Order: sequence, then C-alpha cells, then structure tokens
Amino acid sequence: MNNPQVLTLSHITFSYPESIEPIIEDVSLTLSPGWTVLLGDNGIGKTTLARLAIGGLQPQSGHVSPAPSTMVSAFCRQDAKLPPDNLDDFAADWSAETLHIRKLLGIGDDWPYRYDTLSGGEAKRVQVACALAVHPDVLVLDEPTNYVDVPTRDAICSALDTFSKIGILVSHDVEFIDRVAARCAYFERIHRNGRNFTQIKLRPGNFSDSQSQLRKDDESEKRRLREATIQVNRLTAVKHDRDHEVAKVEAKKHGGRKIDPKDHDARNTLKMRNMMGRDASSSAASAQIGARIGFARKREQGIAVGAKRYDGRLDLIADIRPSHHDELVGFGPGVIEYGGSGLSEKNLPPDFSLRRVSISGFDTDTSDGTYRSENEGREPVDKTSENSADSRGGNAVLSSNYRGIRVPRLSVGPTDHIGVTGSNGTGKSTLVNALLQVFSQQNLPILVIPQETGVNDQGGVLSRFVSLAQMQRSKVLSDYAQLNSNPKRVLDIVEKFTAHETSPSGKETQIVDTRDALSPGELRKLLLCVGLLDGPQLMVLDEPTNHLDLHSKEALANALLSYAGALIVVSHDMWFLEKVASIRWNIR
Repeated sequence: MNNPQVLTLSHITFSYPESIEPIIEDVSLTLSPGWTVLLGDNGIGKTTLARLAIGGLQPQSGHVSPAPSTMVSAFCRQDAKLPPDNLDDFAADWSAETLHIRKLLGIGDDWPYRYDTLSGGEAKRVQVACALAVHPDVLVLDEPTNYVDVPTRDAICSALDTFSKIGILVSHDVEFIDRVAARCAYFERIHRNGRNFTQIKLRPGNFSDSQSQLRKDDESEKRRLREATIQVNRLTAVKHDRDHEVAKVEAKKHGGRKIDPKDHDARNTLKMRNMMGRDASSSAASAQIGARIGFARKREQGIAVGAKRYDGRLDLIADIRPSHHDELVGFGPGVIEYGGSGLSEKNLPPDFSLRRVSISGFDTDTSDGTYRSENEGREPVDKTSENSADSRGGNAVLSSNYRGIRVPRLSVGPTDHIGVTGSNGTGKSTLVNALLQVFSQQNLPILVIPQETGVNDQGGVLSRFVSLAQMQRSKVLSDYAQLNSNPKRVLDIVEKFTAHETSPSGKETQIVDTRDALSPGELRKLLLCVGLLDGPQLMVLDEPTNHLDLHSKEALANALLSYAGALIVVSHDMWFLEKVASIRWNIR
C-alpha cells in the first residue's frame, strides 16, 4: 500500500476507440486527501478521468503518479443493480471498522446475503460500504446519490466523513457536494484559438464556496478577451488609415501615373525619395503597426473563455397560457391506500396507521381535513421505516403499520408550482397517480414525464418528431439546445431511426442499440420539448434532475420558472425544488 499524500495526473490524453477526437486532451490535475468533486457537463470526461486515476483505463499519453498499480483503489459505480465485487468478503467481515461502517449506513445484517432483493437505496448503501471496507488509498464514487432519498443521502454523507484519504466524487447533487467536498474540479469546454477543448479549474471549498471565485475568474478572462479584441480592432483601423495615406503619397509622387519599368532614372529617383522622405516613414509605420496587430491577435487567441451556454429560455414554454379555471382539481380529504385505485373515505380499522401529507408547513390530523400546526401533537416519526423505505416508490415495503396516506384537501390552481417530497417508499408516486386519475377525467392538456424512460419512450418521441412540420422541428431543436443539449445528436439518431422505420423489419421497439440511444437525461429533455407543442396547462415531472449535469439543471429550472401553467415536481433535489416550487407537499 502506497498511502500517497497526493495523486498527480500529468498531461493526460485519452480517446475511446470509436471516438473521432480525444475525450480528454493534455489535462493535468493534482488530488490531495479529502473529497475532490469532479463537476461538468455529461460526457465531458469526469468518470473517464476518475478511472484513469485508479488504473481502470490507460492514457494514450501522460502519466499518473504514483502508479495506480502501487495503490489500493476502489470504484463505486453509479449503477447499483450489479453487486460489488467484494460483496462476499464484506458479508463475512465483522471487524470493528466494518461494523462501524455498517452502523453509519444503517445496513442490516442480512442485506449482503439478499442483495438482489434490496431496494435501490439499500443497494447503494451496501455498495458504498463495500468500497469503504477495502480501506482504499484512493476511492472513487460515481453519482452516489442518484435515486436515493434524504435519509440515505444523510447516511452516505456520515460514512464519507470517516474517509480521510484521497477521495474522488462525481456528482451533480449540490446539497451533497456542499456537505462533503473539500475542493471542486470544474471541467469546462473552453474556446481558444478557434477550437473547443476541455480544461480543469481546481477551486478550494464546496460548490457554494467555489462558485463565487469561479465566476470572478470567468469575468476576468472575458474582460481580458474584450480588451484584447478592442486593441486588435483599434490597431487594424489605424493600419487601414496609414495604408491609405501611403497610397495617396505614392499617387502624388508621379501624378497618379505608373512609372515605366524601363525608365531607370525615374525609378532610381523614386527609390531615393522613399529612403529620405515622408513616404518612407509612412511605409515603415504601417509595417510596424502590422507587427503589433499580429502580436495582439496572438494574445486574443490565447485567452480561453467558456464555450457558449444557454439559459433555458424556451420559446415553446413562453407561448403557453394557464387554464382560465380558478382550480384545476380539488382532491380529498381522505385516504389513499397503497396499491389502491384512488381516494377512499371509508371507515378504517383501528390499527390502520397512515403517512400524512403536510402542505407548506401545515398538517392535518384526522379525516375531517382540519388543519393544525405541523408540530402540534405530532407522534414521533418512525425513523426505522424511513431508512428501510424502498426507493422504487409506490411498491414500497414499509413497516407493517403503514398502509396508506392520509391527505387533507389538496388543491391545484392554474398557476401553482408544487414540489412533492418525502422519503422513498412513503408514497409520492401513489399520491401523484391518484391525482392523475382525477385529472384524466377533465378536458385538460397534460404532459407527464415519468422517472424511468427507455427505448419505447425514445421510439415514440422520435416517431412524433419525424411527423412534425419543419417549423415545429426547428422550434423543438431550438428549445432542446436551450437546455444545453446538442441538436445534432438528435438529428443523427433521427436519420438512423427513419432508415430503420422504413425497412421491412422496422419496429419502434427495435429502433436503437446503446450506440443509437439518447442518454436518460437527453431523452427526458426531448420528451419535454416535444410535449410542449401540445400547450400543456399542467406538467407532472417525476425526478426530472436525475441524470442531468448542473448546467442542464440550471437551464431546466429557469425554463420551469417561466412556465405559466400548473406544475407538479416529484423530487429529492431540494436545491432544484427551492428554485421551481413555491408550494410543498411533504409525505411523512
């Protein structure tokens, strides 16, 4: 075990075999003990660099020091469906250190033996515990809080606080980053000298601390670029004036007539006058300014500024008007049973314990729907059942006494922006599905984007996109770009889709393999942009920030802020909800 004090990646270049250009080119980064968070757009090379740091990939050029082969490394992948490689060793490890990790993460003794039956949140806890249990010199965690609820995120934070060696974290979860990060490494597309490339800016502190310094640096670079461009333009104008002056002098010297090439006396006289007169100084001055312009242009081209970004100003959202009704739906009071078909107001058995919905700091006590202060007379929350909640939503396996959700009267107005929160398994999806049943009985344009999307969703949205008029396609692609996505990627996939669809065996369910599929985040953006063509007066988005990088999350938040209709967002991302939701429904 090397136990390095720093890990240095020097001038690293790496290309995947199918790539036209390197995903990482001449990148350097020094990592010290504590958690370094890699931040940047999806596909920019964060996970690739993390794998290079621990020897999972080998660079085409550059080197890692110390060599990864001399260190103990662990990689905690984003997907928790596959069991960790050292799961059996972890199951048999009852050392004091591992018992402490189990306790911090709330891991049951039997969890390692039934990994395939665990919920997503439980599997993620075991995955993190297995990575910590090998006592690595370098530990990499790739998106450890995707799909997990607040209790699981808190448990992961507590466990990571115990790790004092070199930690590399890939995440877009602002709250999580602010709690654990010692420094942030920003991967940025930089435009310089006529081309885009990736550079890394390392800043101390967590996300909130480092952002202010990063903005100052960016503004400074932009100011330097503006000043350099102004200098180039000024010198170019001066040279143009000087060249014009030299041309006038030349015309005066021989009355505007050209000298006969065979008139050697006249040519020699002109040469002597050029050496001694004003025209000589004018020509020399013009040449000197030309050299200064060349230097100024090199300086201008050497200044790197961030490649253009978009801010989520969607034209299709701007065209939507809210419903003219005062209330889109009134729902409750009553009970929604887990696995039931909707709201029930029947008499319940005495032992029927319920989750409850609080609205913007108020709670409801009994089925009569009367409100009282959220903390007045509340029974203790069963933390055990929260921690063991199933991250798959409405099919949660909770403690046996929780069998449904008691709701007060819930109202959705035409412009309400509502955030639905609660631990995994408390019934967020159950609540939203019950609401959607009510909405479906009304003549109301609705857009619903579920948490899980796949090949069939892509086939459906591409089929519709192909059928659109050219003007509508242009609007969709323009808004898609505003969410910080590449429209060319969509057009490339559409071309393959169209060719496949017209073939004899073409079927939507067979459209794409992994190389021809949009990522989950990009697919959800396209579903949103195409769905906006229908002018929905209500949008329901389930965990919309999963798989989105920070810039895309910011763009989506800006887009939803400008949406004039009713919005229901189900999310654990409190940073995002603070931006887009003015009303909160919390299931406890």
